[in-house]
Amino acid sequence: MSYRLGIDVGGTFTDLALFDEKQGTLNVFKIASTLHDPSEAILSGIKKILKRFSIRPRELSYLGHGTTVATNSVIENRGAKTGLITTKGFRDLLEIARQKRPSLYDYFADKPPDLVPRTLRKEITERVSARGEVIVQLDTRELKKIISEFKKNGVEAVAVCLIHSYLYPEHEKKCAEFAGTALPHAFICASCDVLPEFREYERMSTTTMNASLGPVIARYLERFSEEVKKMGIKTRPYITQSSGGIMSIETVQKLPIRTIFSGPSAGVTGACFIASKSGCNNIITFDMGGTSCDVSLVKNGKPLVSTERTVGGHPVKTPMIDIHTIGAGGGSIAWIDEGGLCKVGPRSAGASPGPVAYGKGGDDVTVTDANLVLQRLNPHHLLGGDMKIDARSAYQAIEVKIASVLKMDVIKAAEGIIRIVNANMERAIQVVSVEQGFDPRDFVLMSFGGAGPLHSGEISKELGIKKVLVPRTPGNFCAWGLLIADVKMEFAHTHLADAIPENIDILHNVNTDLETQAVQWFEQEKIPPDTQEIMRFLDMRYSGQDYELSIPIPNKNMDETVLQEVIENFHRSHKRNYGYCIHDRPVQAVTFRLTAVGRSSGNTEGTRFPEERSVPLKPVSERAVYFTGQGFLQCPIFHRDALFPKDRFTGPAVVEQFDSTVLVLPDQEVSVDELGNIIITNTIAGGAQK
Repeated sequence: MSYRLGIDVGGTFTDLALFDEKQGTLNVFKIASTLHDPSEAILSGIKKILKRFSIRPRELSYLGHGTTVATNSVIENRGAKTGLITTKGFRDLLEIARQKRPSLYDYFADKPPDLVPRTLRKEITERVSARGEVIVQLDTRELKKIISEFKKNGVEAVAVCLIHSYLYPEHEKKCAEFAGTALPHAFICASCDVLPEFREYERMSTTTMNASLGPVIARYLERFSEEVKKMGIKTRPYITQSSGGIMSIETVQKLPIRTIFSGPSAGVTGACFIASKSGCNNIITFDMGGTSCDVSLVKNGKPLVSTERTVGGHPVKTPMIDIHTIGAGGGSIAWIDEGGLCKVGPRSAGASPGPVAYGKGGDDVTVTDANLVLQRLNPHHLLGGDMKIDARSAYQAIEVKIASVLKMDVIKAAEGIIRIVNANMERAIQVVSVEQGFDPRDFVLMSFGGAGPLHSGEISKELGIKKVLVPRTPGNFCAWGLLIADVKMEFAHTHLADAIPENIDILHNVNTDLETQAVQWFEQEKIPPDTQEIMRFLDMRYSGQDYELSIPIPNKNMDETVLQEVIENFHRSHKRNYGYCIHDRPVQAVTFRLTAVGRSSGNTEGTRFPEERSVPLKPVSERAVYFTGQGFLQCPIFHRDALFPKDRFTGPAVVEQFDSTVLVLPDQEVSVDELGNIIITNTIAGGAQK
């Protein structure tokens, strides 16, 4: 017997998905997150799910883990004490930045805290030209003095970022090697290993953040790995990275910056897989959990990707799925502002104390409390009966903290909370669709997360989206996404060159160097040859432009024919993005990129359905549920496990399952596809019409 286990840590719950590779069955489990130490909930969850299904630890053949440790560390400014070594004259680059104010019209807005205090930013004599030529040699005497000062100040991590090191990395490597010898217990990283690309500010910010995260991530992963071994689990764990793939713990310990958006990326990976199986190539993912809501757009089966985002006010340049996150979840707190208006989020009640109805001492009204008062959620228990609910306390809290202040009925106050949080999430969806030039009505809304299916029906109607797809385990979907994620690594190198036939050898050689790195990585990660795949890209721009577009390169040797094909694709991409192209303008090749992938072999679609239903579909119960504009309506309550492919029914209705609840509005139709996904269709679209 062998099993695959995926674990995703959220702000409220830690989710586990367990797949039996022999039987083809999928089981899910939830446990309250332990925010002071996420590994506590993870390890407790592993023990409980293995015990529940009588599985021996050594039978696990795969263990994948999505983590928010890096993100939380940056946001809360809890990184390790870091020193920075840079070229003389560039000490203050981290503060000068791009001279963009946090708020354009607020002259008093605070800048984000410095990643490295000025006293620990040290300059060293050396200089390399923009062509990679050494102008001034590295002064090793200054290096000894710098490291000595770092040692006196108790520095835990050292970042090395010298000008134009992406073209000539030897000076950086000497600094890193010397620092590693003199400070054996410190985390050392050089920008030529973290981000060998131009634009010194973004490179310095990313490298410094990687250094500050190094000791934090190392301590977490060492403790996690050690406890996993003690449990008798033989397989080595994998960690989700921001680009949606997974990587080994050894790689994460060198490049922790790659996990900065680890958490939600597995959900998008899983959504792409389900969408392809269901024939939906264009989807908007809607992942609403207990603390946040993450949305992303997938076009033609591929998620939109980004190479730069801002975290805690600092730019991070690393491959990542383009995910927009807001503070909107089941635990988001409803509050009254100074003007007497009701607001929802971004603050969350989290796992502890949680919503009022959880009975853990929470006294702040949350979205979950509002859903319980409207009886959209089961007013007696959640998690299949594992969690008892006190709906009466939720009613009283809304009455005291919201309804009495606004002088309105409790039910109307609860409805208002839901409408406000829905409006916030609708705006988030518009950010990844309308603001990117896409019409959300051309997409299917894929809804997951513990709270997603409860809100997606109303949101789809308001945005004019015709269909909603709810996968079989929506509440544990990110954990399930870890089971089908590929092992992945991205490589990049900046080398500015005109895209002309005379430079074919230069372009070919840079590509070859990246491929050599990919082959070495395949060997290091022990990726079987039959699962290896390499994808190549080239960032290009018109001569004189400041930013680039990433263009795929055919998997062929770079010659004049391939180069001309890539240039034509650049012209087309430029016109699609900016509305014009200039065929007679010189084109520059800027940054070469390569993605190395080890394709997952895990088959995790879950339990197969019988060919025919043996008994008619019947609800397990019914209750009065509140719907906006219609009040309380008697609704049939279906259990998800009782739904089979080809089943159909119309709203109003509620579908309950262990990890989530699906709300179906009165004017919506439900069908179940061959994979067991719920398809909700809006028969009368609200909001925007097309």
